[in-house]
Amino acid sequence: MSAHAPTPEQTPPAQPLTPCAAPLLGRGWSAGLAGLALAWLGVMGAVGGLAAPVLFGLLERQQAGQVAGRLFALEAQGFCLLAVAMILMVAAKARRASEGQGQAAHRMPDSLLWLLGALMCTVLGHFALQPLMAQAKAGQDVGLSFGQLHGLSSVLFLVKALALAGFA
Repeated sequence: MSAHAPTPEQTPPAQPLTPCAAPLLGRGWSAGLAGLALAWLGVMGAVGGLAAPVLFGLLERQQAGQVAGRLFALEAQGFCLLAVAMILMVAAKARRASEGQGQAAHRMPDSLLWLLGALMCTVLGHFALQPLMAQAKAGQDVGLSFGQLHGLSSVLFLVKALALAGFA
């Protein structure tokens, strides 16, 4: 039996991450975030493509609108929390990746732009358009009709879904 040191080809690569941390910080980390984005796309599809139409088919229009509005509000609030957490994770990963690479490496990753776009659509739709829609529905003049505001809100919801798909 010889007691010689292994050659570089025989030396296994260093494993800087523990098995528990690898899914969050290693290669599976990005896939996990993409999975979260896809799961949220499923939530959006369930609310906008399934629940809302069913509500309007089963309930009186005003009651269906109230329930659907509440579902969309919950979706928007939940997404704001999720998006901020995901943005912080993407930014932290980008910062770690650029450490020691100089000033040129400090560029915003494209994935962060997709998330910021989705978050901006949510903020505009929920916090800007929804209050205007409530005022228009109550008969107040807000410059646009309820139907026009609803159309803008629907477009923002679609753009948000496209931005999430772009991220994933």
